[in-house]
Amino acid sequence: MHTPARAASDAAYPPPPWGLSGTMICSLFFVPARAVPELDAHLPDGHRPVLLGHHAVVGLAVARYEPGGDLTYDELLVAVLTRRGLALRATVTQIWVDSPASQAGGRTLWAIPKDLATTRHPSTGPATAHPAERTEFRLPDGAPILRLDRRVDPRPGRRLTPTRVAIPIPIPTAQREGPATVTTHNSVTATVRPARAHWQVATRGPLGWLTGRRPLGTVTLTDAHLTFGARVNRST
Repeated sequence: MHTPARAASDAAYPPPPWGLSGTMICSLFFVPARAVPELDAHLPDGHRPVLLGHHAVVGLAVARYEPGGDLTYDELLVAVLTRRGLALRATVTQIWVDSPASQAGGRTLWAIPKDLATTRHPSTGPATAHPAERTEFRLPDGAPILRLDRRVDPRPGRRLTPTRVAIPIPIPTAQREGPATVTTHNSVTATVRPARAHWQVATRGPLGWLTGRRPLGTVTLTDAHLTFGARVNRST
């Protein structure tokens, strides 16, 4: 049996790779690259954002990792599609989790800039034909970050047969760690379908730069199995 590693914060976390199971929802946005905060701070040398005109491809995602994996926690993240040459990667610029173990492991193992948040899953009121699921993220001091409402069922006329992705889809990440570049090989299998989501960001919060921006599209991943940190490379 592996002995959990410990970070300077003394929070124990599992050894890599992490196997995580649960649900995810992700929306894509086109955002002017200059408007994406923290991008330069986390973009490794030699990497550039993939641009369409002057706009970066930005993913906003919420994941709920459930019992059965190495850790159980909620996560909110922003990632930008980046490249080095023809190699495409994702660079995480902002991310919050409600697990000190996930925060410590993400920072130490893969230079993922995880911060802590608190989460709630309040009731959305009486049951309806198409009930919504709500997730709220707040900073440790109680200041709001984001509220997500998503419909359990697709809208009428857009119901599609869920597609099970049987082959693991690669999701490589590239992060800056001081002068070093940390690239991590990750993959996910899941059932994928279109979804409807309402992202309500706190205008004065850390995601306020997304206020008023509409996503290009949204998908939900259920019965998802994520392997994170299967191979890690640190280079300068």
